Amino acid sequence: MKQFWTVIQLIFSAVGGWLGYFLGGCDGLLYTLLAFVVLDYATGVMAAMTADVEQCFRAIIEDRPTPRLERMVDGRSGFLFLDKDCLPEVAMHWEHRFNHMVKRYNDIYRVQMPNITPHVCRHTYCSNQAKAGMNPKTLQYLMGHSDIGVTLNTYTHLGLKDAAEELRRMEEAEAARREQEKLAGKVPPSQKMFKAV
Repeated sequence: MKQFWTVIQLIFSAVGGWLGYFLGGCDGLLYTLLAFVVLDYATGVMAAMTADVEQCFRAIIEDRPTPRLERMVDGRSGFLFLDKDCLPEVAMHWEHRFNHMVKRYNDIYRVQMPNITPHVCRHTYCSNQAKAGMNPKTLQYLMGHSDIGVTLNTYTHLGLKDAAEELRRMEEAEAARREQEKLAGKVPPSQKMFKAV
């Protein structure tokens, strides 16, 4: 089941990057994704991916059919996902895949999964990066948004659990700072230190 969810996450990331490229213009997300793949392929060093993601990308590259003629779209070639005619896959292909996955899941499990569209992947990517602590301006750039409000208010979905986790992290950081000051022998500032003259 863990490998299934890893594949789902990989698909979400790949589709999110693809949609960012085709719908949001030529943004950095696709370039970043391709740079990681090329970097790993060239050096074997996985600096930005887990072993599961690396394994999934290697399987995609291995299973990619070698077309007789490499197609170019807007000056780009080497697409990872090709259809039966060796043309780059478009949103329709991914919508059919998503519908098929959701239908199979809903046929098997009692708790039903809602309909998922490829565009949901952009929201998932944005929310996950925000939860991971990515700088909001960097996230705005990667998403291809001209207004940070769109990135933070429309694409980032955080909740009470995320806020509680952030407060917990802040408390831990403050406790660590106090411990460092204690070890260094610094006296923390108090109100008695400041006198009105």
